[in-house]
Amino acid sequence: VGEALELVRLTGYERRLPRQLSGGEQQRVALARALVFRPRVLLMDEPLGALDKKLRAHMQLELKRIQRHLHVTVIYVTHDQEEALTMSDRVAVMRGGRTEQVGTPAELYESPVSPFVADFVGESNFLDGVVVATSPDGRAVVRAEGGLELHGVSREPLQVGQRAVAAVRPEKIVPQEPPASELNRCKGVVDQVVYAGDATRYSVALGAAGTLTVKVQNRLASRQVATGDLVELAWDAGDTRLFARAPDEG
Repeated sequence: VGEALELVRLTGYERRLPRQLSGGEQQRVALARALVFRPRVLLMDEPLGALDKKLRAHMQLELKRIQRHLHVTVIYVTHDQEEALTMSDRVAVMRGGRTEQVGTPAELYESPVSPFVADFVGESNFLDGVVVATSPDGRAVVRAEGGLELHGVSREPLQVGQRAVAAVRPEKIVPQEPPASELNRCKGVVDQVVYAGDATRYSVALGAAGTLTVKVQNRLASRQVATGDLVELAWDAGDTRLFARAPDEG
């Protein structure tokens, strides 16, 4: 028992009552009780869900420290995508009781295998269109509403004339003052600006093609963009994931 308490940094708390412990300390006690038995596999089902954001972030690091110290396999169940990326060496995304994708956090975020994974893990913009060009290396061009052409990459072969959807992360898109060199370029009108401390989020209306969410890290030298401004957006083709639309998908 003493070793388990030392591991979760609660030495000296042996005689405290539950009401005398903070939320984070109570979580550590629960973990210590499980670790006393020296399990080979530890299942954690939403263990930090009741904690506030800062305490949850601290406990995530504590759990990773303990896991590495004990070399125990942890199966961690969570609906918090950020927590899944932070905590895991490998992540399994489930959909309807089936595994949609298994991989490292970077693989799931940067190379999702489906629109579901792209939407579930992190945040993505989706633009629907029709495939107008393909190449043997997996690259293709999708033409969205209004004639906007989107260059991207696909894991599965696409056919010209096939309905498809293009996905791009908000932070991959950059507002440009001079003409952009990236393959994917478009112009739109800023209809919403949200300052979030470390970054600013813009909602940019593209007309018939839809709306893009853009996330830009705040820097002193960053260009100030206001609601109603006409902006040119650019992003790399390698950051655009293309997926075939199933016949029954809207």
